[in-house]
Order: sequence, then C-alpha cells, then structure tokens
Amino acid sequence: MDASIITALAALTGAAVGGLTSGVAAWLNHRSQVRTEWILHEKSRRQALYKDFIDEAKQRTQAAGEKAKRAVAGNDMPLGDRIMSNVKETAHKTAADIDAAKRDIRHGAAEHGDRGTRGVHRFGDDEQGGAGCGLRP
Repeated sequence: MDASIITALAALTGAAVGGLTSGVAAWLNHRSQVRTEWILHEKSRRQALYKDFIDEAKQRTQAAGEKAKRAVAGNDMPLGDRIMSNVKETAHKTAADIDAAKRDIRHGAAEHGDRGTRGVHRFGDDEQGGAGCGLRP
C-alpha cells in the first residue's frame, strides 16, 4: 500500500470519528436539555395541582366550620346569624366545587384526554355515597 493512501484513510477515519463524536455529543446535550425542560414543566404542573387542592381543601374546611358552628350553637344562635352562616357555608361549598372543577379541567383533561370535569362531588359525599370529606386529590 502506498503511504499516501494510508495517510488519506487515516484522515478520513479521523474525520468520521470526530464527526460521529460531535454528533453524539450534540444529541446527548439536546436530550439533557429536553429532559431538564420536562422536569421543570412537571414541577410547575405539580405545584399548580397542589395549590388547587389546597384552595379546595381550605374552602371545604371553612364550609365545615360554618356547619359546625351552627350545630354547636343550635337554636341559641340568632336567626340572622344562622342565615349568614348558611350563606357563608354555601359560598364556601360553591368555591370549593369551582376549585375542584378548575383542577379537573386543568389537570385531569390534560393527563387523561377526557372532556373536562369528571363530576363534582357534593360536600360530605365520598365515592360510595356515604359521609366523607368530599375532597379528591
């Protein structure tokens, strides 16, 4: 074999190895960036889900507090205070149902591909229809 052919093959092989190495490095870098973006997206999505869940839990807790306040006071509570407490409880229940629906639309539809809310639970009803907290994570 001629020395010039060996030199040319060595140069071509070196260029091929260098190009392949550069291509693999670029692919790994891109993969790492995509994974980092995905992790950040998932983290922000989970934070929004937790915030929605906490907002719903706060509203349901406040509604339960109003109901408990009326139950403890019984007939000793003035009529105006009972009505106001009832209105507040209803407002908290409605706000919690809205929070649950927003959470279902934002997170449920995006994850499961369904059309939106999977149904809003009534306060105090669990999956079997008995008394429960009415919260869904």
